[in-house]
Amino acid sequence: MVSPLGDKCVKKIENCEVNFYEQPMDAFGMLTLSKDEELNRWICDECKPGFYFNDDQVDQPYCEECMITNCLECELHPDRCELCSGDFIPNYRGDACIEPIAFCATSPVNYDHNGDVWICPECMTGYFPLDDTC
Repeated sequence: MVSPLGDKCVKKIENCEVNFYEQPMDAFGMLTLSKDEELNRWICDECKPGFYFNDDQVDQPYCEECMITNCLECELHPDRCELCSGDFIPNYRGDACIEPIAFCATSPVNYDHNGDVWICPECMTGYFPLDDTC
């Protein structure tokens, strides 16, 4: 595809979430990618699930796969997950997707932490907290 200034050819941005197109404009002439005219490159506003936008490549940035298993969103870096798939949740450090704490009566969004791991603030009836489990 052609750069935003039209003076060179650049690679299309693979794994960019832009409907059926991975081009700067769709069939109706609407922009599907953002322009970075200062650096004469295209920007993907949203990568497909499991990918993040790697802006480190000055000539042509791209969507790079998240390095964490079960990660759907690692928007800022490949080894930091913000959103996991299925029933998994990001661990406290965001460097892995884990299952919620078994027998915890509290929703994962309300977990406490000790600066390193999630801790269940209230276990289900019949269970008691022990370190970071119930």
